[in-house]
Amino acid sequence: MQTTTLLALALGAMLGATSLPAAPIVVTWTGTVLNGIDDTSVFGLGTGADLTGRAFTAIFQVDPAGGLLTSSPGFAQIRGGTNFGGGTYASPLLLASLTINGNTYNFSSDYFGGYERDATPGRSTIYTEASQQQLPSGAIEFLFLTEFRADNSIPFTGLGESLAIAVNGRGIFQAYTGAGSRLFAGNLSPTFVTIESLTTPPTGNVPEPGTGVLVVTALSAVLLFKRRYTGSRPNSKDRPNAARS
Repeated sequence: MQTTTLLALALGAMLGATSLPAAPIVVTWTGTVLNGIDDTSVFGLGTGADLTGRAFTAIFQVDPAGGLLTSSPGFAQIRGGTNFGGGTYASPLLLASLTINGNTYNFSSDYFGGYERDATPGRSTIYTEASQQQLPSGAIEFLFLTEFRADNSIPFTGLGESLAIAVNGRGIFQAYTGAGSRLFAGNLSPTFVTIESLTTPPTGNVPEPGTGVLVVTALSAVLLFKRRYTGSRPNSKDRPNAARS
């Protein structure tokens, strides 16, 4: 009976294992500022500083399970936010940041967040966007970068892809306070982009780490119980007669 119970524990743990969530996609753009002004020294270069020619890094972290995913062979698009689909889908962006001169500004994407990869015939697209409506002014701040080519020179193997490629893209960045005062604004000239998973999850239904420990522990207990029970069982000739009433 005890052996059966322990086996049931082990099997239950194995059958109750769930799939690990899809790993976030990290898109990293680098390049230079095509033109731009830092009105409030967000990037530490002084009030009204000219950002033209400054190196930048923009990072987007995308949740493949967030937002609305539209996909077909060679194409994937994830979108969400209060300004998309009636607000039914949350933004898929976990992070959208812009770093210039070692200083980073994080953009919100509650208003809209989007990511697209397109490698359908005659198209190669990498697209990222985060936008937020600042209240009460209603001013829209956003970080937008994209690379588009009218060919199939950028392959797309799926959302778990690993890609590093030189680009000749474009981008826009601007931010405002809730009162509507501009913090900074400008245009970006991305020259390189990488796409990778934050981690590489195993495929298929894989037990959580705690599940594996439970399974091993339960099976070890089963084996130990059987060994002790078998080793201590008396021979039939030495077994005392059962008491009779």
